[in-house]
Amino acid sequence: MTHTLHILAAARGVHPGAGCTCVVCGDSPYDVGRPAGEILGPSFTDYDLLAAPDALDACAGCASVLGGRPGSVPMPLRMGHFAVVDGELLRPDGAQLLALLVDPPAGLQVIAWTAQRKRHASLRCGPCADGLLMVGTEQGAIAWDVAEGRVLVDAVAALRRHARIEHVLSGQYPPHTILALGAAWGPAEAIVARHRLSLALDMVSALVRRPDTTTTEEAPVPISEIHRRAGSLLLDIGHASAARDADAISFWSTLFPRRVAAAADRPTLIRAVGWLAESIGCNPSRLTEVVVEIEAMTEAEAADILTIWREQTQLSVAFARQISRKRYEETL
Repeated sequence: MTHTLHILAAARGVHPGAGCTCVVCGDSPYDVGRPAGEILGPSFTDYDLLAAPDALDACAGCASVLGGRPGSVPMPLRMGHFAVVDGELLRPDGAQLLALLVDPPAGLQVIAWTAQRKRHASLRCGPCADGLLMVGTEQGAIAWDVAEGRVLVDAVAALRRHARIEHVLSGQYPPHTILALGAAWGPAEAIVARHRLSLALDMVSALVRRPDTTTTEEAPVPISEIHRRAGSLLLDIGHASAARDADAISFWSTLFPRRVAAAADRPTLIRAVGWLAESIGCNPSRLTEVVVEIEAMTEAEAADILTIWREQTQLSVAFARQISRKRYEETL
């Protein structure tokens, strides 16, 4: 199998020569290019990716692939996305790269996404086979299953109609965003959640653009009294959790919503609260106000809150977060 670096070198117009031992690719079909120190430079850190780290030179092919300064012609590969299709080097923009990922042409040989444009994505590219692309990035290779990737792209595109990138990446959506997305939010978020904290989601979130029709309204959503009480109870329970103290981001985005949904299957609110508190490691001494509030409720009010937790779990947690922000702002 042809080395991906050699495919890139050929696409940049470098022709095979006498061959040499290259610090980057090892056994190279190209002539000696430049001294290893000139190509790698003082800021190079990816020594674990070098095939022959003790070699003194880089071949002409790898010198072409890794070399170049910003503004030089041709543009260095690290300064943008790239792909090779039937031997031709392409420099796609974000939309064009996304199109290649969603519907790759038969002749696609190499593909890479660059974000910071500092490290060499070319060192992390892999072979592109039918249905599976090894996408090079500055952080590592992404095993991009095309069919599964299309589903992820569609889900991110649905969320990006009203959600910011940070909402998609973190899983923490404001109430107004969940309401604006409506019925599309749940299925799309379920798909994205499976890829959270992955390079694939980082890439897709960066490439999928928010449409011009996006709602930009960021004002807090008015909360009905029963929703306020449902969210306030969750906030007080969450603040008593040892799991929240250990990792607040994971707690609010993943653990807490799942445990609330499970707790809501209990027949009564007090039993739901008891199960929830135990499952997230709440300190009983910090739940006094929660117990007092539940005891003051009518059976109908408690049943309504339990129904809201069951049927609108993520929205309830989002309301809890909104209430938390409002309380914090009132202390400033």
